[in-house]
Amino acid sequence: MDYLVIGNITKDKIDTGYQIGGTASFAALTANALGLQTSILSAAESGSLDLSQFNNIPVYFTPCAQNTIFENKYNGKFREQIIHQWAGTISLQNLPNHCFAPKIVHFGPVATEIDPEWVVHFPESYKGITIQGLMRKWDDQGKVSRAPFILPASQCNRFDAIIFSIEDVCEDENIIETYAHNSAVLAVTEGKKGVRIYWHGDMRHISAPFVNEISDTGAGDIFASAFFIRHQQTKNPWEAARFATQIAANSVTRIGLDGIPTEDEIKKLTIEIL
Repeated sequence: MDYLVIGNITKDKIDTGYQIGGTASFAALTANALGLQTSILSAAESGSLDLSQFNNIPVYFTPCAQNTIFENKYNGKFREQIIHQWAGTISLQNLPNHCFAPKIVHFGPVATEIDPEWVVHFPESYKGITIQGLMRKWDDQGKVSRAPFILPASQCNRFDAIIFSIEDVCEDENIIETYAHNSAVLAVTEGKKGVRIYWHGDMRHISAPFVNEISDTGAGDIFASAFFIRHQQTKNPWEAARFATQIAANSVTRIGLDGIPTEDEIKKLTIEIL
């Protein structure tokens, strides 16, 4: 196996009903589109999830009584997130033995369902984490708010790359500086502005191309998957960021899982990067 994503597949509430979402969904489908043999480990009530879009992607479940259900409400530029249900935590016991040595393992929590200490169970793999799902809390009504925190240095330095958005840490530059100091590679995404990459004591900003944005849902997860894959392949985070930024920019011109990169986009970008 090439790419394993650990994180809860979600049911996202929309005007017309529900659709599949979550970091695990966007990242796994992106990795699959990029030609990698991909699997997912999730906690879910699997019988109520429509997994038809996953095609040949195996999904291993920690059984639970309900799914994680998110709803995004927009007021102009402001987004309010609500968690209507939470599936609970994932168990590594539900992951088959042959899945513990993928080329890449992506820790992709959406709502505190994983433990970063699990990184020690994948010693032979490239290990990346999108940390936003560990920086969320919610009240009794399910209203989500940000809860920035800093992973211990002993955990940070076990990951090959750490990714979060500047909004996840409430634009706190002190938190960013601490992560940059403790991480092998840190990517801080800034939406339309692009991404900052911190590596070997240096910081570079990779700009995002101008596109006609329709929806940014899942763009960060698509960026992360493309970044981890390209970084593992090339060992160069600058190039990985350029590639992933282009992939993510294309994704916001479509809605939901339709933002997954197409075969033509991948071929074109690969030629351009080379």
